[in-house]
Amino acid sequence: MEEGATRHCPYCQEEILRAAVKCKHCREDLDVQPPAPPSRSRRRGLWVAMGILTAGFIGSIAWLLDHASDNANAHKCRSNAKQIGLAFALYQQRERGQLPDLAGDGTLRMLHDRGGIDVRIFRCPSSVEADLPPGTFATSFTTWQGGAIVTPFDDFAMHFPLAWEKEPSNHSGIRHVVFLNGFVERMDEARLDEAFEQVRREGWLR
Repeated sequence: MEEGATRHCPYCQEEILRAAVKCKHCREDLDVQPPAPPSRSRRRGLWVAMGILTAGFIGSIAWLLDHASDNANAHKCRSNAKQIGLAFALYQQRERGQLPDLAGDGTLRMLHDRGGIDVRIFRCPSSVEADLPPGTFATSFTTWQGGAIVTPFDDFAMHFPLAWEKEPSNHSGIRHVVFLNGFVERMDEARLDEAFEQVRREGWLR
């Protein structure tokens, strides 16, 4: 056979005729060039793209975990606000229908001391107070500073904010507010101010 009349199949590397259009060994068509290996710049681009996708995926997972944690804290805080409302109701039951005079954090401290309530009930899990030792009384909720609720209060119990979170920053500008009827509502600053103004306007606190 003449020199240069053969070549190697680009697929199986077996010797074939140079003019062959199909390899007799691997049966691959030879009129189509085999795919060239990716260039160094292309491989670098693929790695960069994979890195961006990975970083985006990790960032999404982190956001979801953080969001889930915020939701869990908000749910626990709402439950705590309801427990505070129940503490007021128990006091009222013991005192034959009378609620305590309201004196801010001091009223909540009194409910804690007299009722033996777990101090963690008075703390939002997202607040700075949440990290304090259990033996230290510190509350992220508060109530009216001075005054007594007028009686009878059945007619306005659903409109009277009894206790609320001090800091709106715990839940992105939203506070958990427990009303005199025990209902807990999430309120922004504007709505809470309206509720405060209604109490003052109607004279429900003397």
